[in-house]
Amino acid sequence: MGSYVDQSLRRNESVISRAQTSWIPTIIPVIIGILLLPFYRLGLLIIVPVLLRVWSTELALTNQRVIAKVGLIRRNTVELRNDKVESLRIHQGILGRILK
Repeated sequence: MGSYVDQSLRRNESVISRAQTSWIPTIIPVIIGILLLPFYRLGLLIIVPVLLRVWSTELALTNQRVIAKVGLIRRNTVELRNDKVESLRIHQGILGRILK
């Protein structure tokens, strides 16, 4: 079973670049989850959804579209043709630039 992006490619479409979401926003929920593990496994209720969201996110730029897929069971997808993209904004803090 391939990735969503690979399965949804059209004829004469090729992937130019793939990206991943940052792990930095997941650090605090994972630490809280680890601290709550001794309390009736409450930590798993925090850790598992956060990690699944990061692992199941696919971002790709093709020669025709921008494709984003988030979620494993309840999947949300966004596909935007490149000729419809009017602007692009990137928010990257100092820590993100250092860890790049």
